[in-house]
Amino acid sequence: MTRLGRTSTQRWPILLLLVWLHPAATRAGHLTAGWLHSPVQLAPLITPDGAEPAIRKQGTWLAAGGSLLYGLPDLPVRFLAAGASRRLGSGRGWVRVNRETVGNWPVQESSWGAEIAWEGRFGFGWLVERRGGSVDGQTLPQSMWWGWHGFQSFHWSNDSTLHGEVFWSPRGSGSGGDSDPGPRPLAAVVLTSGARSLAVAVDRGRGGGPRTGVELALGNGRGLAFTLSLDAVSGAMGPGICAARGPVLVLTSHRVHPVLGVTHRLMVIIGGWQNCRL
Repeated sequence: MTRLGRTSTQRWPILLLLVWLHPAATRAGHLTAGWLHSPVQLAPLITPDGAEPAIRKQGTWLAAGGSLLYGLPDLPVRFLAAGASRRLGSGRGWVRVNRETVGNWPVQESSWGAEIAWEGRFGFGWLVERRGGSVDGQTLPQSMWWGWHGFQSFHWSNDSTLHGEVFWSPRGSGSGGDSDPGPRPLAAVVLTSGARSLAVAVDRGRGGGPRTGVELALGNGRGLAFTLSLDAVSGAMGPGICAARGPVLVLTSHRVHPVLGVTHRLMVIIGGWQNCRL
């Protein structure tokens, strides 16, 4: 485990830099950056025979998870989320809310987010995230971004699907006027064939530069799947395990940064996890 042998006053600039460097441009923050596939996209790999009809059209779910960024006790991640999916006309709609905190005193970052979307022959939705924090007792300026996303799935055989998604958002706002809203998603593609799936995501990183992630997922159709993910910018990569039994899905991620060390993540989702989008 990485250790910082300094006083709190001396180490807070290092902690702040580590939080800033860590990829968090997913829909829901630092913890979910460990997986590029959403549970709804893993469901066909995990459910019996990878059957698409096994994905229910409606249901509610709760998710909780935690991590230590790079194994540092000073940078714990705590995550909570809830969502629901319901049939609406010829398609289905869903809503999600999430809350995440990163770190302890003297450095802490917190965020909350929400998503509302509808999916039929095509899909569209609205996302928002607000992020703030404090350093050595001083509150940092808050930032917020909101935007729209459109998505479409193409089926060319019984077990082969291509899912594409694009995001659009304005510059965002912060305390005192316009500011850099921080990391946010830009586009994602998921190609699934049978019990195999490949996900590629492009995000806007902190500072404005693009970040690219790739993840391969292999399932056995009997409640288990394995993932291997790579952050092309930082070089962090590692495996993950997805295990489901009834209404419970357990996700783990174990990414190794070439310089900073290992970040282990754990998330548990209860309820209609087949409809969970994170």
